[in-house]
Amino acid sequence: MKRRENEGYRTKQKTAVLSLLETHPSTHYSAEEIWMTLRQQGLSIGKATVYRALDQFVEKGLVRRFVSGQDKSCYQYMEETTSDASLHFHLRCSRCGKLYHVRCRQLSALGLHLLSRHGFTVDFAKTTLYGICASCTDDAQN
Repeated sequence: MKRRENEGYRTKQKTAVLSLLETHPSTHYSAEEIWMTLRQQGLSIGKATVYRALDQFVEKGLVRRFVSGQDKSCYQYMEETTSDASLHFHLRCSRCGKLYHVRCRQLSALGLHLLSRHGFTVDFAKTTLYGICASCTDDAQN
């Protein structure tokens, strides 16, 4: 709620979209999930309104868009303290599709190694590692 002055023109619907993301900063939501959640909360909002609001928030740097391998986007609120993208990693479960937001020193060290030894700067905000999450692994073993 600190950066609201950067939003520009606000409607009740746009405010609700941003508030949902802002109150769950570690969660990645699809536009469909945002639309369904707000409708379940009793807000009259169209899908197109959600998409337009998300596009505006991404453009203003309030929200980050992530694109999965299936060309589906999900969105996350950009906390003011989340300015160092080298600490921001994503893990996607190949079974359930859940996207995990991770801060990890070992992965940061990998980024430093790639830069110092190979001259390659990784954009971890756009990098996703794929595998199987603990929940899906447990389900498969039972």
